[in-house]
Amino acid sequence: MASAERNSRATRDADAPVSDASIARRLKEVEELLESVGGIVWEADPETFEFHYVSTQAERLLGYPRARWLETPDFWLEHLHRDDRVWVPQRCREMTAALRSHDIEYRMIGADGRTVWVRDIVNVVADGGRPVRCRGVMVDISARKEAEEALRVSEQRLRTLVTHAPVVLFTVNRHGIIEVCEGSGLDPAGIDPSELIGLSYTDWPRTTPSMKQNVARALAGESFSAVLNFEERVYVVRYTPIWTERGGIDGMIGVATDVTERERAEQHRRQLEAQMQQTQRLESLGMLAGGIAHDFNNLLTTILGSASLALEDLPRGLPARTNVERIRRAAETAGRLTNQLLAYAGKNEFDIRSIDFSTFVEGMTDLLRVSVAKNAELRCACAKGLPAVDCDAAGLTQVVLNLVTNAAEAVGDAPGVIDVRTGLEDLGPEAAPGEYRGHDCAAGPCVYLEVSDTGVGMPAEVRSRIFDPFFSTKYPGRGLGLAAMLGIVHGHRGAVRVSSEPGRGTTFRVLFPCRPDTAPEPPAAGEASAAAH
Repeated sequence: MASAERNSRATRDADAPVSDASIARRLKEVEELLESVGGIVWEADPETFEFHYVSTQAERLLGYPRARWLETPDFWLEHLHRDDRVWVPQRCREMTAALRSHDIEYRMIGADGRTVWVRDIVNVVADGGRPVRCRGVMVDISARKEAEEALRVSEQRLRTLVTHAPVVLFTVNRHGIIEVCEGSGLDPAGIDPSELIGLSYTDWPRTTPSMKQNVARALAGESFSAVLNFEERVYVVRYTPIWTERGGIDGMIGVATDVTERERAEQHRRQLEAQMQQTQRLESLGMLAGGIAHDFNNLLTTILGSASLALEDLPRGLPARTNVERIRRAAETAGRLTNQLLAYAGKNEFDIRSIDFSTFVEGMTDLLRVSVAKNAELRCACAKGLPAVDCDAAGLTQVVLNLVTNAAEAVGDAPGVIDVRTGLEDLGPEAAPGEYRGHDCAAGPCVYLEVSDTGVGMPAEVRSRIFDPFFSTKYPGRGLGLAAMLGIVHGHRGAVRVSSEPGRGTTFRVLFPCRPDTAPEPPAAGEASAAAH
């Protein structure tokens, strides 16, 4: 009964006439409902896009009065962004003709000239299979678009940074598949990072055992950094596991930074420091040797002078005269040792003259052949027309003899070859690794003497000590040798470069600054031979 009574009352209310006040009240309610929507509620002609209705939100969206939206037939088309005036209306007409509702994003221009991004959700109303009107909601999405653009720019900057930086950013999932690989760090190795994506890190042909081990450690949950040598490059790689919310491993992230140039610079710095320490050590020894030689020479002068005076007073045939002569010969031998010490210290006095380097060396050929065993072949190749050098003939002779004798000892008893060459080299401003330069050796054109052998060669630890006084790989008590030779070269403001490897022989190259404006003076007959004694 209650249900029937309610139905009867509802029938009477529906049949009762509706007052104007009731209609106005309902319209106001609908208007308030439309205004509560976070956008413009609109209705328009499907062909001309002329608005029949827009909610008051329209004034807040673009800043134009609501009446202008309704009174201007082409308002929507006129206020589209110039880049959207063709494709947006075309898309809307196509969707409307197909009676399909659509959702489209585009730009409009506000009253103050600003660009407003809108999302237009359109519903097509049809009658008899043809569109009769369009209704929709237009929402301001400018803030979202600005955030998307900021994110896009940020991602682009990050991608540009990763792409051009000497790094490699890569990710490996828990199954060992490389999912991301970006960066220019592999460019020196001629590898395109994109070719790794989708591969298992264990299946890539260039994967090294250390790379496999490091990725496996990261996938096991270990976070660490490691130095990786790959394709003649040096990388510092940071491995970080990717953890799930439940504490499992979902993969790993790796960042590899190419530090090859830094490592090379550090290695070069260490070489320069070692070379500087070697030079300082030799300078200290040279100062010590020079001081000892001067003091020793003064004592020898007294000994030789006293011995000579005693010999003048002693008649021949006396036993004492024999002893004094032994004293004099021993003092003379000691004098030659002081000359070697002074040569090592670079403080001996030179008889400097302009010399034709090649002619001088060629004049020593017979003397050099006597110094070389028969099993070693001596070959000389001296360049012609070299600029003159300012040299001491005796010092130059000792340099050549020391180098050739040293080469002969390196060849030993086995058959071998000793090459002696002269030529011209432009010495650069920086010394190469393994080069010992004099204090005043200036960059520029230099005449060089090169002596190479096919002997046993030297390891690095021996090569670093060959100019130490009294150092020898043969037997103790060999004297100053190459140390004295280096002192003579330093005294001439020259340089010595040594290259040697075990089993590949040794090459010494001695450089003397040349004097292009000085004509060489040919050595006198027998000068080189006499200087050797």
